[in-house]
Amino acid sequence: RYRIVNFANERRNYMTEQMMLIEIGENIDNMLKRRGMTQRELAKKCNMHPVTLNRYVKAKRMPTLKDLVNISLALDCNIVFLIPTYEQVF
Repeated sequence: RYRIVNFANERRNYMTEQMMLIEIGENIDNMLKRRGMTQRELAKKCNMHPVTLNRYVKAKRMPTLKDLVNISLALDCNIVFLIPTYEQVF
């Protein structure tokens, strides 16, 4: 019984993390479109490799807080617009 409950909790945590990754990527992509910027331009402004930014946008990698701050500064938006809300994840 413990294994089943533990597995279910791990699965829920994994899904929550995946959903957060997807929402962060979509939020970055939406802000890019609103600003009329490309991923390459944003990566250059953030002093990061374009592949790294692409992995964030495509939900392949979780951005660090430092990278989220740099992205929000480069996009001239509040970091709150990049971080998913509870409603977006659930």
